[in-house]
Amino acid sequence: MIVVGLFQRRIHSVALSCAGAAEGSGDSRGPGGSCRRRAARRAAAGTARPLPAFPAELGRWHPGGVNMAGPWAARELRAGSRYISTPAFSQLTREEVVRMRNELFTKEKERQLSLHPRIEKIKVKYTGKSHPGSVFVMNKALSTPYNCAMHLSEWHCKKSVLAVVDGEIWDMYRPLTKSCEIQFLTFKDEDPEEVNKAYWRSCAMIMACVLKRAFKDEYSVNLVKAPEVPVISGAFCYDVVLDNKLNDWKPAKDNFCSLTRDAKKLIHQDVPFETLHVEAKVAREMFQHNIYKMEMIERKASQNMEGIVMLHRFGDFVDVSEGPHIPRTSFCFQYEITAAHNLQTDQSEIDEEISRCVLASPFERLTTLCGTNCWKDQRGWSLKKNIWKQQNVLWQKMELKKKMELKKEKLYQFKLS
Repeated sequence: MIVVGLFQRRIHSVALSCAGAAEGSGDSRGPGGSCRRRAARRAAAGTARPLPAFPAELGRWHPGGVNMAGPWAARELRAGSRYISTPAFSQLTREEVVRMRNELFTKEKERQLSLHPRIEKIKVKYTGKSHPGSVFVMNKALSTPYNCAMHLSEWHCKKSVLAVVDGEIWDMYRPLTKSCEIQFLTFKDEDPEEVNKAYWRSCAMIMACVLKRAFKDEYSVNLVKAPEVPVISGAFCYDVVLDNKLNDWKPAKDNFCSLTRDAKKLIHQDVPFETLHVEAKVAREMFQHNIYKMEMIERKASQNMEGIVMLHRFGDFVDVSEGPHIPRTSFCFQYEITAAHNLQTDQSEIDEEISRCVLASPFERLTTLCGTNCWKDQRGWSLKKNIWKQQNVLWQKMELKKKMELKKEKLYQFKLS
């Protein structure tokens, strides 16, 4: 399929250049001029060759320049064959792609805001433990759960990771669209499952941003996705496809330290995660240069009747989302990129290597997270025996530390009594 695509683009370029000469001012100079001069000489000598038969589709693509493509094209384009006309792929630099995605993201966000020219009021009822039954009068499509938390206390603003809006998990900076009931989720809740998932997604997105910026422009880096990782693994990862020039590259410890430093710089910037729900065509326009994201967008759009895709942005980095994210990058605490593993994958058309699955381990929430190295293959998640041993040792240390803290707390309470 790649060879056919390259050959097809070559035909298009020849036909376009010849058509430019045929539709010009009649001057024999320039592209296609020599073809016209040879045809004129043969016609004068009475030895003109019959024109090759081209498919009608090619004539519709390039009117006025069909017969100028050359006999070599006629041998390949047999009568009755069908070819798909594709637009020329524009080679943009990495900075230009980032700028284009940000402009489209901002433009779509402003367009959605323009759908509500008048400020409408909605009532939001807080159903949490503290201040239950409080009702806030907020602005429709403008106010976010974070704005609601500002009406409660500074603690709610700093500790709230996600919101639950009418039973649906909601980003803290996602605008509210109707009157609803709301409560907030934190890392200290009895069931922090959704909070942990959002934490992993956000850490993986930060790592994707770092990987995209880490290599020089001469090396291509295609982001694939952040696969869901079991909480027991204590790690998050992101699949990327690196340039073929990097097939023999084995990252050293210094490389991981450099990536970790770049990630911590983003964390210290305290950048918010913006949420935007867009139509599939808008998402496709943003990620037209990444075939893996295009496939992901199609899959996401097919999962709902409206064909809506969720995007997230922090700073100037935009990515397709698997779910809600934490409010800001500063919510990430101890962050470290620890390993990279090769993955082999088979595709229907192209047999290539999905080269790196980079993992990181933050050891922030001792009660729920446990850092280990793991990687994903076609059969599922695999953990080596020595990694299991490391995990068990780490888990035992954390349990022992927790028990010592409980003993100290009980002893302190006993002395007070």
